[in-house]
Amino acid sequence: MKKGLMFFLICFCPLFYGLYGLQQVKHEVAVRLVLVDVIATKDGEFVKDLTATDFEVKEDGKKIPINSFELISFEERELSIQEQAPQRSERPQKKLAVIFDGINAWEKDIQENIDKIVEELVPLVKLGNEVMVCQLNEAKGVEVLQPFTSDEGAIRTAIASATGNMWNPGQDIFSTKLDEWARVKDPWYRKWESTRADVTWEPKSQGDDPQLIWDLQLSTFLSEERLRFEKTIGGIFATCGMLGSLPGRKSVLLISGGIPDLSPRHIMPRFAEADFHPGTEGFKPDADTANAMRQSSLNTGDIGRMRLFDPFQLEEKKEFTTSEEVIRELIRYANAQNVSIYSLDAGVFSKYLFPGTASAASIDERDVQIRRFISKERIKRVQNLSWLSEDTGADALRGAGKYDQFRQVMRSDLTHYYQLSFYPKRKKADDKHHKISVEVKRRGIDIRHRKGYTDYSKEGANRLKLITAFYNPSLYKELPIEASFIPFVNDSGKYVPWMSIALPTQELFLDKNIPQGKKTFNLHVWISDTRTGEKGFGGTIDLPIKIDPSFMDYARSVSHVSFHFKGPELAFRPSFYQTVFALADPETDEVGTWESVLPLPEFKDFEEGAIINCVLGNVVQNPKKAKSSFALSRKDGSLEYEGIKFFPKIIDSFAQEESSAVFLQVFLPQGKQDIHPEISIVGEDEIPYPVEASVAVESWNNKIKIWSGIFHVDLSIAFPGDNMLIIEYPGAEEDSPLKRELKVTVLEE
Repeated sequence: MKKGLMFFLICFCPLFYGLYGLQQVKHEVAVRLVLVDVIATKDGEFVKDLTATDFEVKEDGKKIPINSFELISFEERELSIQEQAPQRSERPQKKLAVIFDGINAWEKDIQENIDKIVEELVPLVKLGNEVMVCQLNEAKGVEVLQPFTSDEGAIRTAIASATGNMWNPGQDIFSTKLDEWARVKDPWYRKWESTRADVTWEPKSQGDDPQLIWDLQLSTFLSEERLRFEKTIGGIFATCGMLGSLPGRKSVLLISGGIPDLSPRHIMPRFAEADFHPGTEGFKPDADTANAMRQSSLNTGDIGRMRLFDPFQLEEKKEFTTSEEVIRELIRYANAQNVSIYSLDAGVFSKYLFPGTASAASIDERDVQIRRFISKERIKRVQNLSWLSEDTGADALRGAGKYDQFRQVMRSDLTHYYQLSFYPKRKKADDKHHKISVEVKRRGIDIRHRKGYTDYSKEGANRLKLITAFYNPSLYKELPIEASFIPFVNDSGKYVPWMSIALPTQELFLDKNIPQGKKTFNLHVWISDTRTGEKGFGGTIDLPIKIDPSFMDYARSVSHVSFHFKGPELAFRPSFYQTVFALADPETDEVGTWESVLPLPEFKDFEEGAIINCVLGNVVQNPKKAKSSFALSRKDGSLEYEGIKFFPKIIDSFAQEESSAVFLQVFLPQGKQDIHPEISIVGEDEIPYPVEASVAVESWNNKIKIWSGIFHVDLSIAFPGDNMLIIEYPGAEEDSPLKRELKVTVLEE
């Protein structure tokens, strides 16, 4: 896969619409009010008798008039609780989002503290707070375990299901694969001579080279830290975005072991993202790999081009090459959403465990180095957590007295705060950061407030929304979308992204009062390596639709409007890839996503052969005869072969008598065979029935040993409802790569 970012324009013809550019963005001048929440305390107690004249607010160092001033207090609710007569309103005004960091918090720490965390949260519910429980997941991003509720039982259940990372952060710097390699004696056979002709140096053994062992471990560790960092930040961004529309001050409690720290000081060897990276399937403990690693390096210029967060550069003017830059952007975003992020370190900061079972011969020599490195990383993690809390006007809770501190701070901050507001002097948002400073004239009072905010324009806010949608696609379902991603193998043996989307007509068009005229959706496509986080490609497609009576009549006659696209030819290396489609409506700011993770194996490794693609679809006649080899059309995204076109069936539903087809690509290393696969269908009775199938067209590529063909299949014998279509070659085992299963839903007449 190419390492550079590749933006592309996918050519397509959405059935009966032409391709247009982005719509002209209309800027409207609106009155904008900036809110500043202030926590004022003296000797740990909230000060309740301050007035507007006690405060002075500055933006970017210049004093600015306070437009409004209010003491937000829920004290009456607290007093009623003390009197044992709780009177809860139907919609409590105080909300607290609790996030369990399942990426950076140790599972052991979370489980040991679950009871204590519940013990502290339940009283907050009794004081009138609604609580939402989320967790950060390395694979899924942020997950909502429990939406906002004041139901104590539901909150207890959600907290009990929260998990952490099974590894103590830093523990995975030890690698069993590295240890296995270290046991191989004398892995490099190459000998080198010094400038003196009479001296020959014998090659070192791996076990006698602790520096290389350390370099490999550090590379593995930092590569994984980068993925954790991006998922962590993306999840917190998404949570702030969810809370942003709520009125007033929003509070988040982040239960975490810290935020990873990544910067150019980490000299990451190039093999951190190479095919022979330790921990990957291609890693081999042999001489060639060792030599390649020895000759690998990453200079300062390369490090500067590494991009943390926003891998597809939606924020074109911002670099995001260090964790500091990204965390600063997160703080500014949280402040713009009026979100304060409290942090709680569930672990004991001074106590950290390290495994001592690595089998490399040089473990004793590098043990001190590893411990020192992990200790420093731990400190930086916690410092990043404290920075996030302090600059969003919250507090960092850690140490032996953290729960006492939690009780005092959270009850006070969630019960009282001053809300000041002012009008910025700018007439429109400028997408720039602006500092805020608040001073209180009365002596002896400590205050906390957000240090600044980014004045986001609509376009700027939507860019960040799209970035977080990439990291947390399961959260963004405002617009319905179905999609498919097929890694089509072309004649040169390279994968070509074959993409299709289906937009439901009822939800998107018929149920909405859409004015007539041109409407344009933006479709964003992102593909990345799930193991390394490395970007494959990203691009944006405009989907213009002319809303008129003719289109509305068409929308009433079909369940979905479909679009098909051909992507660029790319050299994907064998790995697992995440594909995310994000459909955005620039008029309503709504976003809907579809995602999938699919393996792209090196099919040449399957000695018995493998089915590469198995796709349900429909066949239509091609008015313009195509070539005698399968190829994707740039015009309409169909698969063409001579006189036919094949379109993938995005929604797996077929009418009982609807004509259907299956496209197959099969790797046959032994050469072309006259044996075709057997096709059967299994319904509710769990009995396989043979399906009548005939070959429509087929071709054989002798160079890459791939057979491609389209079968007409008769689904009339299938039961109404869910069925499984089974395609297999004779003799294929249950989990054989020469067997595929496709879900088919047959609609009742």
